[in-house]
Amino acid sequence: MPIITHFGKILALDVDKNFIQVDIAEIKNSFYVKENVVSDYLIINDTTVFSLEKHGKKFAIKKGEFYFSADPDGKKISEDRLEASDWELFTIIPEFQSEYNLSKYFTDLYLEEYKFSYISNPLKNLNNICKIFQEEEYPIYHKNILKRGQLPEPGETLIHINCNLSEMFEKDWMKELMPFVYDLPHADISNSTRKNIVVVDSYIRGEKVNLYRNLFYRENNIFLIHLSDETFMDNLNIYKYCNIVWRNLFNPLLNNQKNLTFFPLGYKEGFANKMISKCHEERKYLWFFAGDIKKSSRAEMFENMKKVSNGFYHLTTYFDSKDSLSSKEYREIMSMSTFIPCPAGFVHLDSFRIYEALEAGCIPIIENGRGIDFFSSWMGKGPVPMIERWADAPALINQIVSTGSTERIRMECQNWWNEKKRLFRKKADADLEMFPSVIPYWREN
Repeated sequence: MPIITHFGKILALDVDKNFIQVDIAEIKNSFYVKENVVSDYLIINDTTVFSLEKHGKKFAIKKGEFYFSADPDGKKISEDRLEASDWELFTIIPEFQSEYNLSKYFTDLYLEEYKFSYISNPLKNLNNICKIFQEEEYPIYHKNILKRGQLPEPGETLIHINCNLSEMFEKDWMKELMPFVYDLPHADISNSTRKNIVVVDSYIRGEKVNLYRNLFYRENNIFLIHLSDETFMDNLNIYKYCNIVWRNLFNPLLNNQKNLTFFPLGYKEGFANKMISKCHEERKYLWFFAGDIKKSSRAEMFENMKKVSNGFYHLTTYFDSKDSLSSKEYREIMSMSTFIPCPAGFVHLDSFRIYEALEAGCIPIIENGRGIDFFSSWMGKGPVPMIERWADAPALINQIVSTGSTERIRMECQNWWNEKKRLFRKKADADLEMFPSVIPYWREN
């Protein structure tokens, strides 16, 4: 656990076992102080015990009635101060991952000094840190970020499809939401340097991680469109290499990730069609469900929805199984139905069914539980009915129908969804234009 003085030096011992402070560059050749903290005490080299006083995030080190103090102009550490002020305060770096923590501390220190113009050439200091901690990525990453600010902006924007998009469920939805994915010229990423690259990807694990790292350190700008990470098993650390990230399947743990936009899962391939939306009175069924009821809360949903009359259902073996309705059949029956119960997907609360219902001009009833206001937190408040328990669904439908509110709510849902799509398309186009000037962001997990 190295100890850092007020002046950004390392507490060490000289050959006579006296305390001194040395520059970070000398850390590999110095007998720097390693200690154990036990309650309010500091045990140095397993023998000498000093008392500790906490001052915010820093500590004062005390021997008897006197405090340690760092000299601003040299190596000296005195032990004769009766009060603890700035020069008497030290930062203790945890021994766990101490190489990383030290490299991070000094990188952040130089960046902070640069921000307030205390130093004029932070790249020189960061270069030194990179040489000292050659195995740590944190200073290398931020040196790259700082260097980018001094380079001219790249020109043409290219596309790289790093997944089998042509066979993915989101294919048609992507054509509507982000048509530029199909219009941009394709990138040769094998040796691309200083390019603007839109990457469409899924299942980002293993060797795929190196793709983003290599693109970043070759000074490419990356607009990542991340699809189908329902189980949150993809390596999200790659987001720090990207200028902007769009992903479907909301994850509340990523709310503090800058430059990240969640977008709706959308409808499955083959569902999109220019349907003429029928009013409630023209629809044959009050509710409709097709799918597998063996997962998540679907059995509970099905048992409760059967209490509502004039429904139509088609149960399947599993998701997208051979006994599923064709896209055309599914779309046609949905367009003849008013309410669509939308239970959770395999893992995630989001599902294609929600947006297919909205596309068909239906009223989706969304499961929005698990202790958080899941959909409103990223889609905003809207007219779509939401429930936490499927036991509440029959009464909800009855109340809407009996008060004559069905057609009004149906139209509100349809108009709200159309406006949401327009806004998402507008933001996607704006992000495409601006992403080369957006600085990537290192998020601590």
